Amino acid sequence: MQLGRYVLDPNRMKEGGQAFVYFTTDPYDGARVAIKVSRPSTWSHQRMVREIQAQKALDHPNILPVRDHDTDLGWYATDEAECSLDDLGPFPRAQWMYLRAGMTGVVSAIAYAHAQGYVHRDLSPGNILVFGGGWTVSDWGFVYLPPRKAPRMTEPLERFGTPEFMAPEQVADPRKVGPEADIFALGRIAAWATMLNRDEGSSDDHPFTAWWRRLIDGTTAYDPAKRWAIRDLQAHLRTKPSVQRLQEPEFDQPLTVSRADSCPQCGSARGRDAAERCLHCHTHLAY
Repeated sequence: MQLGRYVLDPNRMKEGGQAFVYFTTDPYDGARVAIKVSRPSTWSHQRMVREIQAQKALDHPNILPVRDHDTDLGWYATDEAECSLDDLGPFPRAQWMYLRAGMTGVVSAIAYAHAQGYVHRDLSPGNILVFGGGWTVSDWGFVYLPPRKAPRMTEPLERFGTPEFMAPEQVADPRKVGPEADIFALGRIAAWATMLNRDEGSSDDHPFTAWWRRLIDGTTAYDPAKRWAIRDLQAHLRTKPSVQRLQEPEFDQPLTVSRADSCPQCGSARGRDAAERCLHCHTHLAY
């Protein structure tokens, strides 16, 4: 199957609710790419066009950029991700510093989008993609765009989103949600990623657990007016929880690295990669 300059193999395809994603190579530069193609319906095509518009307009390192597109045919190409957050998580406590670093990038992207008047409305682990050490926000098909940028698409009885991560007001009417709905989803993602949504009655008093619980409680209040603003969430992510009692994960072939060569961000002694980044939290090691 040919689409533009791309050869699509049906054996290398994933099927989603509103689109098909094919994995191939770009003949121009040999890069591995993902081609997202809308389903053959007017509604899916309109959502695809909206998604392309949003991802092309939002220029941020943690928002998935569009390499190529055709709005008439309803498809666009991006770099192929290593995996999604859904494939990686949930995370044991030993990886919570890595989780904090990834969430910081995602929250930065959402703060940028909100400042431009956009609300994602479908944040979930499956819509956060991993490239190297960085996380990017994808799947903007259900985005709310300011009226000056595009007409309203959502119908009165239309419902969409990932139930586990949807804010209560979005369940009631997605046309009336604001940035607070994305804040709620980010909190639910944190609860899922730390597995703290599974032990609400736990007496765990570890300082890092308390740090995450404060974030989750601040972002997932039922009343949107009582949730943290995006700036509050960013401020909390800038604080450093205690890591004294964090234990390093076990590896089949542990590296022998002195504590003097440990990461100043997470304390890990796993070592560094070829780009001089911590193998645990991906912080760049300047020393």
